[in-house]
Amino acid sequence: MRWNSPLRRGWFGAVTTIVALGVGCGPATDANEPQPVPETPAESLQVNLDDAFVAVPRKVSSEQQAVIRQRLDGQVSNSGESFYLAIRKSELNQRWFMSAFLKQLFPGAVMYGAASSLGTRVVSFKEQNGKLFVFDVDDRKTTSDIFDPDVLIEAWPIVNDYGAFNALRGSNSYILVDPTAGLNRFAIMGEAYGASGVRFETELAFAQRFRKISDGVTFEQVFTGYADVADPDSSDYLEDNQLRSSGTLGIALRRYQEGQGYTPTALPDQEHYFRGEPRLIPNTGVVEQTAAKWNIRPGMKPIKWIITDTVLSVQADPRFQQYDVVGAVKRGVESWNQAFGFKVFEASVGTSEGFADDDRNVIIFDPDASAGFAFANWRTNPNTAEIRGASVYINALWLELADGDFESDVQARVAAKVKNRAKTPKMSWGGFDSGHLCELPLPSLREGASAKHEKLKKKAPDAAAAAQELALTRRWSAT
Repeated sequence: MRWNSPLRRGWFGAVTTIVALGVGCGPATDANEPQPVPETPAESLQVNLDDAFVAVPRKVSSEQQAVIRQRLDGQVSNSGESFYLAIRKSELNQRWFMSAFLKQLFPGAVMYGAASSLGTRVVSFKEQNGKLFVFDVDDRKTTSDIFDPDVLIEAWPIVNDYGAFNALRGSNSYILVDPTAGLNRFAIMGEAYGASGVRFETELAFAQRFRKISDGVTFEQVFTGYADVADPDSSDYLEDNQLRSSGTLGIALRRYQEGQGYTPTALPDQEHYFRGEPRLIPNTGVVEQTAAKWNIRPGMKPIKWIITDTVLSVQADPRFQQYDVVGAVKRGVESWNQAFGFKVFEASVGTSEGFADDDRNVIIFDPDASAGFAFANWRTNPNTAEIRGASVYINALWLELADGDFESDVQARVAAKVKNRAKTPKMSWGGFDSGHLCELPLPSLREGASAKHEKLKKKAPDAAAAAQELALTRRWSAT
């Protein structure tokens, strides 16, 4: 297993510069650009303005529906309806967690970075010049009593002319914005694109799956657009346009809070923890990191894990029916309770639809056995390194490996079917990075694999499979 500290993930480097969301100094809109088709407000809206964030339904014009069906077919739950986001004005100066999760991506799916948390920021809002600006306001960037910057990460246009909303009681206490019409600064990162990556221009975005949760809201943004540089491997994933990508981004806005009794833990001399975000100690020039950890304590409410119901189709596979796959995954989670001496985790099978939802901890069990790795991401409070949620990706290939563990050629046979991801691109958004915090490759693809696995490599079925495995091993070593 390997780990990447946030320093290696480049929060402060060129990646952030390329994908940082900044419209205040941007060029004016080109008069020749196509403008959105005006919509006709409904007679009235059945909306209660009673929370910090409220979804305000909006009808999508027939022209826009046609484009959505053509470009985002199969990804949008209802092409006829999207929503604006109403934000209570009194909440603008408060601090909120803003998280992003790359749920779906085409082409490439998980090989290109789907099913990955892009991270969490602490944000607040400011209204100016017809836009609602979103600023990163965590405590990590204060250099001194003089230098305490707020970093712009998003800007949503304010909607003033939606008559149906303006007629609602209490609407003057809210700001109405279009969350799909912000900067949407995506970028394509990866070995094939150099250290700084290439820009990805969003052509169309659509909001769906708005959910109100106890401390905020979550929603999804479906998008499609074009990169500046072609992906020569896109046709391998059935995308003939080498510049185009489409996907779904999960976004959460949740009230800032720190866990009851949580105390940051300094990194020991011999590290036993993954690291939290680096932070500057004001007026000293010193950078420190603390351990990333859950707020585990006696009497706590157990942390719930959802195992996606796709595990049931794997369980039903004739090759694995003799095993209790679901039970094994649950025990893998809940057996940690014995180590702690009290109930910390509980696991159950649930729907796979919401695996990108920020208020859920999910084990994403993929029936596709072509990705030769598993990985984990967690979402931390940038100020304290407290883990607020997590996700794990694993696929059926690991069961195939375990099922054939006593076969002499299992490692070579399994590795030969793995897709080559030596130079696969990854998507980032607005300074949110898709680097995995913890990744586990197949045993035969791990750096320093055992002598047994080294011998098995030489027994690969053919030269192409051996070359593919070598490329994957080099990729792993380089990262």
